[in-house]
Amino acid sequence: MAQAALTVSSVAGEGPAARAGGSPPVVRTTLDHAWDGLRVVEVEAGPREIPEQVLPDNLVVLNLGGPAGCETNVDRRGWKTHHTPHHGVSVYPARLRLAGRSPGRTRYLAVEISPGLLAAAAGPLASEPALEPSIGVPDVFAAHVLLALAEEARSGGPGGSLGAEGLGTALVSHLLRRPLGARPAGGPALPPSRLRRVLEHVTEHLAAPLSLRDLAGVAGMEVFRFLRAFKGATGLPPHRYVLHARVDRSKELLADRSLSISEVALRTGFATPSHFSTVFRRVTSATPRAYRDALR
Repeated sequence: MAQAALTVSSVAGEGPAARAGGSPPVVRTTLDHAWDGLRVVEVEAGPREIPEQVLPDNLVVLNLGGPAGCETNVDRRGWKTHHTPHHGVSVYPARLRLAGRSPGRTRYLAVEISPGLLAAAAGPLASEPALEPSIGVPDVFAAHVLLALAEEARSGGPGGSLGAEGLGTALVSHLLRRPLGARPAGGPALPPSRLRRVLEHVTEHLAAPLSLRDLAGVAGMEVFRFLRAFKGATGLPPHRYVLHARVDRSKELLADRSLSISEVALRTGFATPSHFSTVFRRVTSATPRAYRDALR
């Protein structure tokens, strides 16, 4: 993976314009670990333009933040808008020509997979294995494997290349075997169009009370069926998804020092500053004030 640095840094939008004046960097890498054929990078990024490039490696990206929007231009076919939920998975195959734009702050995990590892995982019967491109698709299995790879990297790779290769092979086999986000027959399904409506509704109404009945109504489903389908699609029950979305939005607002912490709590739907502080600390292991001070 001699060209590995190109993939993540280019898609992240890193480069000379990463800073403007005294503002925080547009892109901040919080984890970077590589094995033979695999690289795991965790990134926090602000609004950015992603220049056109041809990816040398396969790239699988997991959205770690709240619901996020982006625009992509794949193989010069024109710009398209996408909405990626928390733990939505995106796949960019090697040799894909890609340009992008991201209007807001995002936090994501990017895993590079070399063409050699992809071929080895596919086996000798697959002459030219290729991943299907997709953007922002909920897939519980893929998300769990990506998080396991991040944990392996964060702990210094105690399992060595063998452990990482096993996880990488499991991920590749899953992505080659069936379309991203496909569910086994028998369980309630939440079609992507309905899921998108629900996630957009959550994003637009974070400051207001959100009930399970309301969200089920947006999806056009009975409450119990919606509860099971939503968790199957996102990996989180609705109330936890909403809490994480509120915390992620509050992180953006805390960067604006003209807003008091009480005002941030109000704008993100928390009943009181105390409730906001309790939930924020539970999710991030820091108080809102400590998080804001760390942004200096």
